[in-house]
Amino acid sequence: MSLLNMSVTGGVFILAVLLLRAAFQNIVSRRTFLVLWLVANALLLIPFRIHTPVSIYALAPRPAAAVSDAAVRVASQPAAMPWWRIVWIAGGALLLAVVLIAHGRNLWRFRKAEPVAAQPSEIPSWVRVKTLPGLPSPLAYGFFHPTILIPAEDFATPEQLRHVYLHELCHIRHFDVPRRYLMLFALAVHWFNPLVWIMYYIATQDME
Repeated sequence: MSLLNMSVTGGVFILAVLLLRAAFQNIVSRRTFLVLWLVANALLLIPFRIHTPVSIYALAPRPAAAVSDAAVRVASQPAAMPWWRIVWIAGGALLLAVVLIAHGRNLWRFRKAEPVAAQPSEIPSWVRVKTLPGLPSPLAYGFFHPTILIPAEDFATPEQLRHVYLHELCHIRHFDVPRRYLMLFALAVHWFNPLVWIMYYIATQDME
C-alpha cells in the first residue's frame, strides 16, 4: 500500500471519528475517542493489505517475455528520486527536527528540577515528583522514568494540589506521553495531510 493510499485511508477514518465526536462527545467518554485515534495512527503508519489465498492473476498463464540487452541496461540504471519524494522527506525531517529541538530544550531545562521534600501519598514510588521554578503549569513527562513536574512556587491549595497530582498520574497511567510521541511521528510522516494535523490537535485535547 502506497503512502498516499495510507494517508487517504487514515484521513477518511479521521474524518469519521471527527463526525462521531461532534455528535456524541457529550455521551461517549473521551478515552473511547483516544482508542479510535490510536486506530487512526495504525492506519496511517501500518501498510495494511488484505491477502487472498487464491489469486486469479497468479493462476493465469503468463507468456515468457524476451528481454533485450538494451532493456536490461536501462533497468540496471538507478532511477532519479521523484521531486515529490524529496519534498515529502524534507518536510517530515524539518518537522521532526523542530520537535526534537523543542523536546531537547525542555529536557535541558527540566534538569534544574528538584525532587519534592516528601513523596505525595497519592503518587506511587515509581513516579518521580519534582519542582521547577517558573514552570507555567504542571505536566507529566518521561517514558522510562515518568515524572510529574510542578511549579516551585505556591500555586495551589493542598486540596487543589492533590487533584493536580491525580490528574498528572492519570496521564502517566494511560500512556499519554508515548501516545503523543506516536501521533507526532504520524504527523511527521503525513505532514501534508491537514486531517492528521486536526487529529493531533483534537486528540491532545481529548487527553486532558
